[in-house]
Amino acid sequence: MEKDRRIRKSKEAIQDALIKLIEEKDLSAISIKELVDKADVNRKTFYNHYTQIEDVLDEIENDLLDDFFSQIRFEKDSLNLNEAFLEIIDGIIRMIGDNNRIRTLLTRTGSQSKLLKKAVDKEKEILYRIIDKPEGRDALWLEYFLNFFASGTMAVFETWFYSGQETPMEDISFFFRRMSHIYKDNWYTDL
Repeated sequence: MEKDRRIRKSKEAIQDALIKLIEEKDLSAISIKELVDKADVNRKTFYNHYTQIEDVLDEIENDLLDDFFSQIRFEKDSLNLNEAFLEIIDGIIRMIGDNNRIRTLLTRTGSQSKLLKKAVDKEKEILYRIIDKPEGRDALWLEYFLNFFASGTMAVFETWFYSGQETPMEDISFFFRRMSHIYKDNWYTDL
């Protein structure tokens, strides 16, 4: 129990230090020595948990997303695909707006962060879980659709983030609401 708490504290110190350093400089310019000094841990402690700085970034992203997506609960019969998609998108928008760590990671790590891709992949996984799974040809079209929508979602968020976030979050949300009306549930069965 004590060992688990020490491990958790060491990892938190390393993660917090990385976020602080990312606010000051480019991720590629951060050395492990600088990171462990900022975290006030030794190199051995770092290497007990990670092999490189990117592993710390990956764990921060995964923890943020696990925390966020653990809060999303759907009653299978209460939402259609459109409603579920919009609820996830609204949640992602709130997550980005409410979380300084996420904004720091997205604005300061550029393409080194896989946070948006991970969020959209998780969105696809959740949507796939709540949809009645068709068989045969319809299953393939559903897979195409989810890949299309998830990739489009990621592209919109990436464009918004890397263009300086000039468009208000409310407008991004409105855009997704408008786009969600281009399809209906089970549209893929008509192909």
